[in-house]
Amino acid sequence: MTQWFAHRGVSIIKPENTMAAFRLAEERGADGIELDVQLTRDNRVVVIHDLSVNRTTNGRGSIRSKTWEDLKKLDAGSWFGGTYEAIPLLEEVTEWLAGNNLIVNIELKGPLKTMPELIRAVKTIVEPVLPASRVIISSFHHPSVVSLHEEWEEPEKALLVSSGLYKPLRYLQQADVFSLHVKRQTISDKEIVELMDQGIIVRVFTVNDEKALQRLVNLQVDGIMTDHGILPITLSH
Repeated sequence: MTQWFAHRGVSIIKPENTMAAFRLAEERGADGIELDVQLTRDNRVVVIHDLSVNRTTNGRGSIRSKTWEDLKKLDAGSWFGGTYEAIPLLEEVTEWLAGNNLIVNIELKGPLKTMPELIRAVKTIVEPVLPASRVIISSFHHPSVVSLHEEWEEPEKALLVSSGLYKPLRYLQQADVFSLHVKRQTISDKEIVELMDQGIIVRVFTVNDEKALQRLVNLQVDGIMTDHGILPITLSH
């Protein structure tokens, strides 16, 4: 059965990567949420996509140059036409997740040199609170995902891919990673089916078009990342 993940929460209605967007995902019946994490200057794990605060807050500057004290003063909601929303800490989101059954896909972001420390910090926050069965760790930086075999073995790991892979099954097998999060425009229906037939978990991002969503459901793809969480349309679920 295809699982539905709210991409940065229900980010078509609420400001992305905020508690408001995540709560709406739960209300809409999503199976999980996708969110992005990175480290502040004082090594707190914050939930935000961009390397800077410029696009999604009323502030300016890079995440890595700011402390948590700096970031918690910013407004991450009004830019979207809504009311004030704070940038969440991963601790806040994790505590909220402990009260429901949602799966969380945590995408590792930020400068590459911070990745080892980010992985350790995420593990410290999440491992005591959520069962590994509800946690997926993903990144476009594939060496960081592979390093999780030693750093944090239990959660599912997924390689994020936004362009075509040459011999994707072999690539995944060599990395010893068996989940692929792939941009819809870069993979064919045939490739999706072939990978799933070989035991690869395939989730597709970021899909908002009704016909494309229905096509993926018909393929029985493992997961779909959508800004809607779940669309109020007659899709199989």
